[in-house]
Amino acid sequence: MNIQQLSVTYQAEQDRILLRIMTADSQELQLLFTRKLIIGLWPLLQRVVIDHTAAFAASQPNVAAIDPAARQAMAEFSRAATLAQADFTTPYKAEVKWRPLGAEPLLITEVRLSPQSNGRISVHFSEKLPERLPPRAFDMMLEQALLHGLVQLLQQAIEASQWLVALAPSADQPMLNAPVADERPQYLN
Repeated sequence: MNIQQLSVTYQAEQDRILLRIMTADSQELQLLFTRKLIIGLWPLLQRVVIDHTAAFAASQPNVAAIDPAARQAMAEFSRAATLAQADFTTPYKAEVKWRPLGAEPLLITEVRLSPQSNGRISVHFSEKLPERLPPRAFDMMLEQALLHGLVQLLQQAIEASQWLVALAPSADQPMLNAPVADERPQYLN
């Protein structure tokens, strides 16, 4: 699959994130991500990007072993260099010739990330719903530049959704359901 453009937007009316992938031959794949899936996927995706970027760099000649702080710095450097060359201003091309997965976006229920030795990451997206058999799925291979671009677009959509902000209480706001020191825990049943 020759990916030409990516678009990631938060769909407030459905409380979902829509990822649209346009190929060079005008095929479009549409994926919907739920809050629950993103909350589990986001930390994993960030860790895979850091680990894989550092592991690939360490496999190159004349590169020594890398400690965790250097891994993080290397991933940030790679990301910054990639994003500096990326084009986030060109509008998404909406001229679709064909949607190989159908007109309805896949509601993603499972994502598998598999780092490859050539610096790419294989990503498997699947929709496993009981009312829809057989399950729909597809795989794509992401090079470093495309991976960093996708992560950047996902981050912007996650920020727009405010899904992760709601999980972390602010310093001046107590955590919900946190027991008070002199109060006994309460049980529903």
